[in-house]
Amino acid sequence: MVWPRLGSKWTAKSSPISPCMSLRRSTPSQRKPRPRWSDPRTHGLSKGPAETRGLLHFGRIFAAMRYYPFQIGGPRGCVGTSIGMYIGREMYTPLTDPVRQRELFRQTVNRIEVETHSYCNRRCDYCPNVVGDRLGPNVRLKPAIWEKLMSNLSEVGYAGSFVLNSYNEPLYDRDILDRIADARAAMPKARIIIYTNGDYLTPSYVDDLAAAGLDYMHVSIHLKQGESYSDLYVLNRIAEIAHRTGLQARFKQIRANDNIIARFDTPKLEVETRAINFAKHGNDRGGLLPDLSPENPRTDPCNFVFQHVHMGYTGNVVPCCHIRSDRPEHAKHVVGNLGQAESIFDIFFGAKAAAWRRGLIHDRAKTGPCATCSAPVVLSQKDWRAQLQSAYLRHVAPLETAAAPVTSEH
Repeated sequence: MVWPRLGSKWTAKSSPISPCMSLRRSTPSQRKPRPRWSDPRTHGLSKGPAETRGLLHFGRIFAAMRYYPFQIGGPRGCVGTSIGMYIGREMYTPLTDPVRQRELFRQTVNRIEVETHSYCNRRCDYCPNVVGDRLGPNVRLKPAIWEKLMSNLSEVGYAGSFVLNSYNEPLYDRDILDRIADARAAMPKARIIIYTNGDYLTPSYVDDLAAAGLDYMHVSIHLKQGESYSDLYVLNRIAEIAHRTGLQARFKQIRANDNIIARFDTPKLEVETRAINFAKHGNDRGGLLPDLSPENPRTDPCNFVFQHVHMGYTGNVVPCCHIRSDRPEHAKHVVGNLGQAESIFDIFFGAKAAAWRRGLIHDRAKTGPCATCSAPVVLSQKDWRAQLQSAYLRHVAPLETAAAPVTSEH
């Protein structure tokens, strides 16, 4: 493990659960006294013999937390952190013009998540998979659906984030390598991403993922079922993955009993690992995890339904990542199936998706799976709320008035 230069400190700009994260330096006047040791490189992952490599000096790490209370900030220029999405009138009613569909899709969608298969080997308490419904036989996304999606995204020159997993474990099935290669060929400018629990990672697998065209791999540190968040467990787990893969971990952020972020050094692709205390920062996934539901109903708008596309292994498309495409409780929230639709554009601009945007642009209390959602609004422009309210009043309120039942006076 390599610590930041002694005497440096990092300060926060936003929430530790924001999907776009970065760090920024404090001014000298904000810095705290330096630790008493002189070489930060000796206080982390050992670089000694194989039998000891990866061990952690936990006492020194926890002592360092007093001097390095790292937090997260949103980076300038990160896709999705400004109002940069289309909120004009065409987003709230069905749009059938294929040319305009593609034009607006290219303009507003910056994140697409696709499950290429169903299986996940874990049952985390803070995930809907806790019931074990993803432990059965592995079901792959039908080739025809995948090919249609690749054709659609190639057609518009999609250049945003393309995430190859959702509620599955992507590295369980090595077919993921072919899917990455397909995506790279279809979308040369896209940022191809996977989130993995790290259980299947090996040095050769890392090499194969890079060779296939992967840009970024997020290794999530998950707890054992029934256990509470522990910094000690997280640090041990990061050390184990570092030892198994032969990659050195460089810690970016440590916040005691909250979250830990590190990078694994590899010149071939960007690899980051994160642990989050989901008891503090978890999402109830559309009401599927009531223990994580907040007390008060959500009133904030949501940018996800304007900027994101989420498709499960069955081809079902749902409004956001917090809704399970294959759970009976969420079946009525599916906005379309790519196996039945002509294109992903027809689904994104269809009547069901438009209704979701009408219901999530205002600042009134939300209903359904959004009523207890704690996901942040990822729009850093200061007047984003005013812009969304203006769009609501101009485009959505008239639709609501027109649809309201007329009461006769006697």
